[in-house]
Amino acid sequence: MNLAPLRESVRGELRDDDSILATYNRDASRLKARPLGVFWPLDTTDVHSVVHWARERSIPLVPRGAGTGLAGGSVGQGLIVDTARLTQIEIQEDNLLAIVGAGVINTHLQDALKPYRLFWPPDPSSHRISSSEET
Repeated sequence: MNLAPLRESVRGELRDDDSILATYNRDASRLKARPLGVFWPLDTTDVHSVVHWARERSIPLVPRGAGTGLAGGSVGQGLIVDTARLTQIEIQEDNLLAIVGAGVINTHLQDALKPYRLFWPPDPSSHRISSSEET
């Protein structure tokens, strides 16, 4: 698959070399699948671009957070969209609202909420490494 057109339309990093594909062919489950490539979007514009590109070509997108899932949800033969660089956190204290990027590590969100005396209830045992996308 030629990923060059996508590379030209996004700011994030896109890789399809063997070392990256070997790294992303599994998560914490026992499932294994070789992806077409791995894309690290920098913002929602990048996400929109990759979704549009993949839809036009009927290429499956596989979202991936920290890769701690035990059900194989971040493994697939399509294009992996690694959310690790989507780490923005916005706290709206008046609304009791946190707007976070899909790559925010749960512990980082809890730390950002502490000054407001707030917390985010879903707190899996993997909170130090799992991301918002996986919880």
